[in-house]
Amino acid sequence: MRAAIVGYGLSGKSAEKILREILKVDNIAIFDDKQDGFKPTADFDDENFDLVVVSPGLNIEKLNVNNKSKVISEYELVFNLVKDKTFIGITGSNGKSTTTFLTSQILNKIGLKSVACGNIGYPLGYAIFDDFDYFVVEFSSFQIDLMRKGEFLDAGVIINITPDHLDRYKTFENYLKSKVRLSELLKDDGFFVVGKDITSYIANYDLCIDTDFNDYPKLKGDVLYFENFYINVNHFPLVGKHNLVNLSFALEIVNNFYELKGDVTHLIEDLKGLPHRCEIVREIDGILFVNDSKGTNVDSTKTALKGLDGKIILLLGGLDKDGDFSELNDDIKKKCKAVVCFGRDAKNIYDQIDFEKKILVNKLKEAFDTSTELAKSGDIVLLSPGCASFDEFNNFEERGEYFKKLVDEYASK
Repeated sequence: MRAAIVGYGLSGKSAEKILREILKVDNIAIFDDKQDGFKPTADFDDENFDLVVVSPGLNIEKLNVNNKSKVISEYELVFNLVKDKTFIGITGSNGKSTTTFLTSQILNKIGLKSVACGNIGYPLGYAIFDDFDYFVVEFSSFQIDLMRKGEFLDAGVIINITPDHLDRYKTFENYLKSKVRLSELLKDDGFFVVGKDITSYIANYDLCIDTDFNDYPKLKGDVLYFENFYINVNHFPLVGKHNLVNLSFALEIVNNFYELKGDVTHLIEDLKGLPHRCEIVREIDGILFVNDSKGTNVDSTKTALKGLDGKIILLLGGLDKDGDFSELNDDIKKKCKAVVCFGRDAKNIYDQIDFEKKILVNKLKEAFDTSTELAKSGDIVLLSPGCASFDEFNNFEERGEYFKKLVDEYASK
């Protein structure tokens, strides 16, 4: 067999491991534009290969693919090979990584060996070589696009759908269709749930699935009630109201595999969040610094603003993905003390913000320095850019780590 891997990031490398160690394929050609030593993707032609593994970061329509039946993704390789494990697929515009991570943690707490993997950063193709029974797999829309319809997932979740990646999909309708296709990957007896706020979006799709939590959960005071169990939310360590939504999805998923009853607060008390997602960096002289570098679209920034209480100095900017930043204006007026726009598309964002105290700078360092000049005790400096990071950084993680470095340097002054 002659195989090609197009795109040699984490997904491509894990696919290579599967090809070599499980399928025993030795004849593998690798195409990648970002790393030295490989053929450029422009040289790829599917006619030369029997099997083609494409990275989700690449648009297959821009590759020289004439026979799509040859194309497979890392995920589909795994699902076709591994039949004796439980796979849970989670997607959404925002919150999918945190929900994936929370779900895996809770499954492990109740004794079900689980791993959070996929788009979260630990490739599914690596995870299957370890001793896990439950694979909680984060799906991006790009990863869904590469999947054929099939019975792969024991459970599926769509948390929310808001405009994102319009630079690739062009319309929200196209993006919506991509996300909804997760339902086509479900086993006949699989569990599927979507957020209540998106049921109207998917009303035109023939999904033979449950589309909400029915009448649950319900928050009464400090207690969040589900149908047969409840938690005290004061014991949940993650900040932001949106993280209670993520937790609710995680608990519903777990309850499908292990029936929860009564007070299950002990399951949430020491849960951990992910870096760069409304991550509290530290408090300095009464100023709270929050790193939400993963906030790469307008809706995620809106969610961060809604979830934090206090006077916020918002650091907004980077590489715009065709977002409508005017949608932030109401929340900015309610929550913000100032907005500092930075990055390649700062001027475009600045022009869309209707707020008296808005400032235009070039780089994140300037935005940070400006925020510390403005901030006083009781304020929150929030990095929630609403944009991709590639104008100044390699990824959102690097941007978030740089922000945390700036905070540490500020603390040492």
